Amino acid sequence: MNDDNDGPDARPPGALLDLLAKLHLTLGGVQAAIEENDKARRRLQNNPVLAPVSGTSVGVTNNVVPASGILLLDLGGPQTGREWRVRFVNFSDAGNWATTMGSAVAQFYVGKNTTPTAVAPQQCRWPFVVCPNAATFGSDELPVRPSDRLYCLFTGANAGQVLQASAMIQDFDPSLLARASETA
Repeated sequence: MNDDNDGPDARPPGALLDLLAKLHLTLGGVQAAIEENDKARRRLQNNPVLAPVSGTSVGVTNNVVPASGILLLDLGGPQTGREWRVRFVNFSDAGNWATTMGSAVAQFYVGKNTTPTAVAPQQCRWPFVVCPNAATFGSDELPVRPSDRLYCLFTGANAGQVLQASAMIQDFDPSLLARASETA
């Protein structure tokens, strides 16, 4: 008789079923781990980490206010495929927060690469007439998209004064955020 359970390699009929059950449990554990990893990734995308960015002067060196009293600081912009949300901005004299800034006015802008004289008024997002100053913002108040940059423009500043501007941003991949909200 030619039976699969005959011969030196014969296994009891339940052994194969036990092996398949264990394989199924192992694959189920791998699938659960993958799903948990995806959930963790979505949580991180929904709560991006804050990162600091600092301004560097455009058209002059070392953030020194020229005689015109106009200084543009470029705080950068997100990489291709990424987006920023600005959560906090501050600006002051670079050496001391308490130093007065004369009749300076600071304005934060979002826009394309620019020069101090080419900043368009419609790009202004946050004007500050009291300097130095700082402000916090909600998570969805203003995105900075990959093709844009964040600037701080000072007008009426004291010539020769060294100024600084910085921000705390959330840098994230908006496509992952969209996918996370679709699967939530």
